[in-house]
Amino acid sequence: MDAPPSLRFVPIDFERQSLLATLQNAGFRQGDPALLSWLGVTMYLERERVLETLSVIGRGTCSGTKVIFDYARPSESVDASIRPRYEALIERHAATGEPWRSFFVPDELDRELRRFGFTVVQDWDGPALNDRFFSGRADGLGVGTVAHLIEASI
Repeated sequence: MDAPPSLRFVPIDFERQSLLATLQNAGFRQGDPALLSWLGVTMYLERERVLETLSVIGRGTCSGTKVIFDYARPSESVDASIRPRYEALIERHAATGEPWRSFFVPDELDRELRRFGFTVVQDWDGPALNDRFFSGRADGLGVGTVAHLIEASI
C-alpha cells in the first residue's frame, strides 16, 4: 500500500527548533486537522521539552487534530514484581548512550494534556494494547505490561 500524498515525515531537533515552524515548512496548515504520530521519542527528551511540545500542539492546532505518542512511567510507579526488569531496561538504554530522560504518571499526564486543550485523552497500558492490537496472534507478539500509548484529541 502506498503512503497517502498528505503524509509527511518531518525531522526535528526538539531542543533547538520550533515545532510549529518546522511543521509549517513541511506543509502543515494550522487551520486543518492533522494526525501527529510521535512514537518512540518522549522518553529521550527532557520532561519540560515533552510538556512544551504537547502544549504547542494543544494550543497551536485546530479542533480535530490528534497526537499519538508513547511514554515511560517512573520505575516507582511500576508494580514491584516487574520493577527490577523495568529498571534493567532503563539501565540498558542508558548504557547504549540513549538514556531515558522523562517519565510520566498516567493521571498527571492526563491532567497536563487537558490543561493544554486536549478534550479527549485515551491512554492504553500494556494489557489494553495487547487486547486491542495483538489478541489472537499465534506468534505471541505483544508489548510489555509497562507500555503506554496515548491518543489525545483537540
